[in-house]
Amino acid sequence: MLLFLVAAGSLGNLQNRLKGRIDLIKIARTLSRLGFLVLSACYLLLLVIGIGKNMIIQ
Repeated sequence: MLLFLVAAGSLGNLQNRLKGRIDLIKIARTLSRLGFLVLSACYLLLLVIGIGKNMIIQ
């Protein structure tokens, strides 16, 4: 949760510097996309680790 808040603050700062205003819808859309990608990568990593541990134990 903390990472999402930090990312939202960074995106808001970037938008404010570039455009002079903050668009919350774009920030929310970007965070949801990034969150999906990061959590999917974590899921795949844990899946591979679990399969590897299962193969080593047997």
